[in-house]
Amino acid sequence: MNRSVLLLGAFAAGAGVMLAELTAPRALAPVFGASYRIWVAVIVSTMAAMGLGYWLGERGSATPQRFARWLLAMGLFTLPTAFLVKPLGHLFDPEPVPLAEWTQIDDGLGGALVVLAALFMPMACCAAAVAPMAGRLLVISGLPASVAAGRVIAVGTIGSLAGTLAPHGFLLDHFGVRITLLSAAGLPLLAALVAWRAAGHSAAGRKA
Repeated sequence: MNRSVLLLGAFAAGAGVMLAELTAPRALAPVFGASYRIWVAVIVSTMAAMGLGYWLGERGSATPQRFARWLLAMGLFTLPTAFLVKPLGHLFDPEPVPLAEWTQIDDGLGGALVVLAALFMPMACCAAAVAPMAGRLLVISGLPASVAAGRVIAVGTIGSLAGTLAPHGFLLDHFGVRITLLSAAGLPLLAALVAWRAAGHSAAGRKA
């Protein structure tokens, strides 16, 4: 698989997970409030999911098809976040929190954690799995391990930076929560499509 495709996937995963993570508190706020504890819940749940994802990504065989599947899974897991945060949240906290009271301490932390576990942690896990898979495929392509790791981390960090800056002042302000979360899903889905086509061409080339 072309190295640029692997780095594109790392960029898309980094950008997508940060888009979703920074949009999650805004999506949760109308139901659970936007207290410090909600932000902590988002960060802790994301880090836990990514820790699992890094571990999963370095296990098993490293193939272009598996790389594309991780990206595809990330995008598909992200799609429901754009539509199900409020319906699922109201199951645990049926009384919406007025927007003017976003800063209040809310008692719905447990419900928020359930929503995060169901809707946001799976996509964060898949996003993290992309990085070690990309690194392993870069090594297979002939790059030294240190160079492969450095490139994946650098490109993934640039993607995370873009995903951090895009919501505030642009996506959230102009398009709202749903479009921002759909953007977080669209990035890995697009990268998965590119990776899948590249994997198919690589397989065809080997057969020829």
